[in-house]
Amino acid sequence: MSRVLIADDHAVVRAGYRQFLEAEAGITAIGETASGNETLDQLRQHEWDLLLMDIHMPDRSGLDILKHVTSGYPKVRVLIMSGLPEAQYARNVLRAGSHLLPDVLDYDVAAHDSKDTFINRDDGTMAAKMFAAAAGFG
Repeated sequence: MSRVLIADDHAVVRAGYRQFLEAEAGITAIGETASGNETLDQLRQHEWDLLLMDIHMPDRSGLDILKHVTSGYPKVRVLIMSGLPEAQYARNVLRAGSHLLPDVLDYDVAAHDSKDTFINRDDGTMAAKMFAAAAGFG
């Protein structure tokens, strides 16, 4: 059973993720936020298993939010989605405390053994694998 928080400033993107996630039997709760501060408020107020987050959020950067999550909510898995090429942000996300999921991703960095945080390209097939793995279905 997974509780998923969707954090993206675009309502249509949140709606698409919600529709995808509602089709999964193991998801028991889905929340939505449109800004970094709302995301942090939701993390303080409720227990979430997975944070599906855009790297660019209003009022706080995704990296800042990620640092808060990895330090204050170590059990929350984070799936970071972005339309940007990996080279533009992957190293900064790793420095902020994230880890790669090597069996799903095609990115050449040092191996990491934790599956707390995931990085993805803007690719529908890869996104489906990432959702399944992050939510515990894959």
